[in-house]
Amino acid sequence: MNNYSYTLLVSLFIGAGIVVQGALNGRLGATLSPLLNGVLVMMGGGLVALLIFLAVYAKNLTVVSEITRTQLSYILISGAIGVIAIGGSTYIFPRLGIVMGSLSVLLGQMVIAFILDSLGFLGAPLPVTIERILGLLLVMAGVWLASPS
Repeated sequence: MNNYSYTLLVSLFIGAGIVVQGALNGRLGATLSPLLNGVLVMMGGGLVALLIFLAVYAKNLTVVSEITRTQLSYILISGAIGVIAIGGSTYIFPRLGIVMGSLSVLLGQMVIAFILDSLGFLGAPLPVTIERILGLLLVMAGVWLASPS
């Protein structure tokens, strides 16, 4: 399996995990507020990640001291977005259902990804092509087709 195929396979598993996480958060939303759920899930996930990190890097914790201010700001912003995303899924999945919740989240991801790629956020800008625009329009059409009303 080449690197590209492997990466696509990993992406499919991540996508499946996001849907399962959304469904679990929706269930938690029946008893917890979206914000509390977001904070608790991020803390729980952070604890698990910290334990794994300590198991792997226990003998070389100097790696933490190498984090720059810019990296720290990215970490904090990403963590805050994670709390909002998890809290949001707690709110939307019970109201929209798993399919519509997933599709609407995917559409939001695709729109922002299209913009960031076009601006070159992770390096050289990717050109805005008719194929990329059509791909985005197909995702939008998918959300519209799957909508129950």
